[in-house]
Amino acid sequence: ANNELAWARWRQVHGEADNAWDRVNQAIRFANAPHQPLVLVGAHRLKGELALDSGDVAVASEELARSLELATACGVPFERALTLIALARLRAITSEEGAADLALEAMAICQPLHARSALTRIDEILMADAKTRARPEPPSGLTTRELDVLQLVARGLTDAEIGEQLFISSRTVSQHLRSVYGKLDVRSRTEATRFAYEHGIL
Repeated sequence: ANNELAWARWRQVHGEADNAWDRVNQAIRFANAPHQPLVLVGAHRLKGELALDSGDVAVASEELARSLELATACGVPFERALTLIALARLRAITSEEGAADLALEAMAICQPLHARSALTRIDEILMADAKTRARPEPPSGLTTRELDVLQLVARGLTDAEIGEQLFISSRTVSQHLRSVYGKLDVRSRTEATRFAYEHGIL
């Protein structure tokens, strides 16, 4: 089952959607007898992504819902995050509400793991969503440097990475971040990211 799923992913990356579809269906067949829920999480997610790529929104929605249900039942947060990202993409494509909420939920899982590839996809979803919505002005209590730090936090960068971008020390970044938390009345990077999204600071 894992082998077929790996081949399906390889075929997807190489633009062989029909072959990928056949392989992922084979993976699902193998993973159902005997039952292998962890393989099924990824297989249903990939099948949903393939369906979405082909324009079949109904199948994509059904497959991604199965993947999310299994990921939740199995207690595998990173797999759940990957499925949330796929669902956020689905909602963005279909112009449904909630794409950003799903992306932010996935970000809360991926940031502590420093899952760069997943965080990049989340950032793309949030940036695209932010462009389609009218936003209020950012809060006037933040300094220009604090706004810079908040934007980079919202993109998933660590204190060290923010320091490199802004040419300041990690300690200075932490000081700015504490000030941002206090001014915005938030307690975590995830809450700060949500605030940034809601106020068009991305």
